[in-house]
Amino acid sequence: MAKIGLKYPVAAIITAEPAGAEPTYGTGFVIGKAVSANKSITSNDNPLYGDDAIAENDTSFSEGTIELGVTDFGTDTEDTLEIQARLLGHTIVNEGDVSDPIKVIKKKASDNAPYVGLGYYKTKKLNNVQMYEATLLYKVKFQLPSEETTTKGQNIEWQTPSITGRITTLPNFNDTYEATAIFATEAECKAWLNGKLNISASSDEDDNT
Repeated sequence: MAKIGLKYPVAAIITAEPAGAEPTYGTGFVIGKAVSANKSITSNDNPLYGDDAIAENDTSFSEGTIELGVTDFGTDTEDTLEIQARLLGHTIVNEGDVSDPIKVIKKKASDNAPYVGLGYYKTKKLNNVQMYEATLLYKVKFQLPSEETTTKGQNIEWQTPSITGRITTLPNFNDTYEATAIFATEAECKAWLNGKLNISASSDEDDNT
């Protein structure tokens, strides 16, 4: 199955982790327009030897990371600060004139990123039939991103942000960490993600679909 596209990176902060069920999420949001999503899963490799050969081997999930690249966070100046604050646990404050305040994101060493659910979908083709595969990572914690900026030269070099998160299992839900579903249409794919991450249909009107 060939992958030909990536869209709709969305997230929501986990508010509860009930026993035997998926997490409960706060109001979800669109992170930005997707550039890349690089998921890396590490499995255990713990062989048990018997009679000079491997008799058993533990190849279960060990840890995972996701590096998400977007054209920018959000769709405007105000939105980009709000989304960074939600994902990384920073604070937004108003400065300057009360009638026309300037929104400023304050980053403290003690800030602690919340656990979030993270979703996106890929466009795929199999036997000349196009379909849409949604990925939901139930519990992710993002870390402070590094930043590299270069001056503009003779040719424009696009500089887009990325953010890396650690994928965690759900101990209250059989150590589940991911769900994947395939749909015939984008509308069905987005509706599934919206339902999982508590996103209202109106919240995705500014995405790139």
